[in-house]
Amino acid sequence: MQEFIDSIQTPVFVVDGNARVISANRSAENFLGADRQSMQGKLGGEVFSCENHQLPGGCGQTIHCKACTIRRCITYTSRTGKSLSNVPAYMDLENIDGAKEVAFKITTQKRDQVITLEVATVGIVQKDE
Repeated sequence: MQEFIDSIQTPVFVVDGNARVISANRSAENFLGADRQSMQGKLGGEVFSCENHQLPGGCGQTIHCKACTIRRCITYTSRTGKSLSNVPAYMDLENIDGAKEVAFKITTQKRDQVITLEVATVGIVQKDE
């Protein structure tokens, strides 16, 4: 499967039904500036540096996570086996330059017991603190 996802030009993450990263493609490594080994075993919010992942309970366990489109799409596809395509999603990300809101279009697809999450960045808005 690694060869297949590496052939895709947009960032792709292979995750389990709980949004824990199993693998990622080269485009995902470039997108996040991290190697796939460092992503393995981490939850999506940790990998993307979602500003809510450091709250008590962590990624997937905060009140904000219930509204997370990315998590909801992964859970839906895991539970039903139905793919979703180009779903608009937003995430508040932390980085050294300050918080940013990033708009994505995400696509999920179930393959065997894992989910592929394809991420296309639509826009980035720098948030004033």
